[in-house]
Amino acid sequence: MRGIAIALICLATSQAAAAERLSGDEVRSYIFGAHLFGTVEGTDQPWNECIEPDGSTVYQIAGERVGGQATVDGIGRACFIYPHSGSQSCFFVERVGGKIVFQSTGATIRFRVDRDVRPIKECDGTVPLS
Repeated sequence: MRGIAIALICLATSQAAAAERLSGDEVRSYIFGAHLFGTVEGTDQPWNECIEPDGSTVYQIAGERVGGQATVDGIGRACFIYPHSGSQSCFFVERVGGKIVFQSTGATIRFRVDRDVRPIKECDGTVPLS
């Protein structure tokens, strides 16, 4: 029985180590002034988001390009609002296996960052998807 308990503790420890949630300050430092390129996990749909230092953003996915605003809320989530949707989407930002992942707080959607370009001072609304 003791062996099972130790195995469960080891499993829980390895799973906790697998995903490290970034703090609000780390999220701010990571997203503002960066152009992020990645894929939606489970679908491999490419996306990218350019976020200026003031939080102005240009998001692109499936041939659609929209501007919006990024913020970091009081519990450290990266939040995005786009005028066309009128709603805000917030994500916990985690480091998983050396990659940054945006984990949706309202659904099971995960946006993995495959590469980033920084520093970005201004986003060009015509940047390509890849």
